[in-house]
Amino acid sequence: MASPLPGMDPFIEAQKWSGFHHLLIAEMAQRLVAQLRPRYDVDPKDRIYVETAEPGWHSFRADVAVSERESRVNSPSFGATLLDIEPSIVTLPMPVEEKEPYLVVRRTDSREVVAVIELLSPTNKRAGSDGRREYLRKRTELLRTQIHLVEIDLLLGGERLPTVESLKATTDYCIFVCRAGTRPTAELYEWPLKERIPRVPVPLSPTDRDAVLDLQGALETVYDRAGYDYALHYDQPLGLPLRAGNQEWLQQAIARRGMSAS
Repeated sequence: MASPLPGMDPFIEAQKWSGFHHLLIAEMAQRLVAQLRPRYDVDPKDRIYVETAEPGWHSFRADVAVSERESRVNSPSFGATLLDIEPSIVTLPMPVEEKEPYLVVRRTDSREVVAVIELLSPTNKRAGSDGRREYLRKRTELLRTQIHLVEIDLLLGGERLPTVESLKATTDYCIFVCRAGTRPTAELYEWPLKERIPRVPVPLSPTDRDAVLDLQGALETVYDRAGYDYALHYDQPLGLPLRAGNQEWLQQAIARRGMSAS
């Protein structure tokens, strides 16, 4: 069954983002390979970094550490008789290894990298996070090269990545296509939650025409293959920021499919 929404489904962001990120990158790669072979190679990569997250952030995973501390405190061998006061138990921010997939497009003859396609993750948009600092550092390095950058933001949550001009007040999602030969300017595709995801150009070598990436088609394929029609809990609170009018529209769109959303 297809998604009840015409474009990006924010319930994926809220409930299934990590797996979806990898699945969508893989589907994007397959669609580009079909257009670009054998002149270009489309190579999925992983950016790996350590995210030190505060408790309550989605990437925080300290269940094992908490259980070990609790078992030591409750154990007679912990040495409580030697203490002057009883300790309280606190939770520390823990470093967690994060992997973010992205795509690299290379010429098969020279192995030259011509384009990088990034699908932003929640940590890239979380203010003050290690993931945001790491991504911005890589972004800055890339913009100093002759490599094209396609940056896709399918997330409602978090802070937008920095631009000189502000996006429209009606923008929920956006894509930047930053061609090496036109920097510092970039092509901006922006659209609201209620609309389909636009097709996006992927720049290549100067002598070749752009590839065209059908992101909406890729999303629909992933949605169906992953079984999101029954795996997503549309009856749960979304927990993401919505512009005025989007909450009512979202509830109506889901209700028309016999689902429910809070």
